[in-house]
Amino acid sequence: MQKDLSIITVTWNCGESLDKTLNSVKKLVETSSLSIESIIIDGFSSDNTEKVAAKYNFAEFIQKPPNGICNAFNEAIDNYCNGKYLWFLNAGDEVFSDLDIEEFDKFLRENINSDNLLVFSVALEEFQRRIYKPEFTNESSLKTKALAVHHQGTFIPSKHFKKYGNYDESVVLRGDFDHFLRIFSGGESFKQTNLVISTYEGGGGTAMMKNAVKSSLEAYSLEKKYKALDGNTLLKAYLMGYRNIIIRAIFLSLQKLRMVWLIKLLRDIFSARTKKL
Repeated sequence: MQKDLSIITVTWNCGESLDKTLNSVKKLVETSSLSIESIIIDGFSSDNTEKVAAKYNFAEFIQKPPNGICNAFNEAIDNYCNGKYLWFLNAGDEVFSDLDIEEFDKFLRENINSDNLLVFSVALEEFQRRIYKPEFTNESSLKTKALAVHHQGTFIPSKHFKKYGNYDESVVLRGDFDHFLRIFSGGESFKQTNLVISTYEGGGGTAMMKNAVKSSLEAYSLEKKYKALDGNTLLKAYLMGYRNIIIRAIFLSLQKLRMVWLIKLLRDIFSARTKKL
């Protein structure tokens, strides 16, 4: 039976984080008038992940040998998702606690039979909560559009996976960036809303210091592939990777020292600088 929305969560040894995620999904399932399914693809976790999932009878728990997050996404897309729209909300991420359910239902119903990419705002939890609203228009560059959206804050029509293919499993860290580049390069329409849909935990593969340079270089390779460099060069990609390492090290150090006011100040400075680049 077709659903309005499929929520896909990938797990591996993250029982505590999954509990937080599913508890938030439970509230959405119980209060929304839409038909919603929750699908968990687990890489045979050795912790309490399976026991946590069993607490939530609305969620379908599937175990497959771990072979990367894109492989897990594709497993869900090909074999388990029945939603008109797909939402990738991983363990540790949550449905926004103050989500206006009536407005959410209204927005989704208005677009449920469209091919629009639905773009929400997200709350970034790492270091200090802040609201991130993707800012781009039809006239924005391909790169700007693909970088602006987050999989935690974007509902993707299931039709797009048939049209543009699944996630490329050879892309290790920037699989969602690659997929959004494909969608936007096809000229697909999108619909934006000010609704905050999720709280994004942060600290994923692309955010980890050890992967910062690799992530930056992988993004550069994808930009080159889709002719979306916008002035980027290999040297700039290297420098951006090392810049991200330094920034993250500073923030982690300040977080340990509980210097919240300085974190906020530096975060605002870096955010303003990033918009200018």
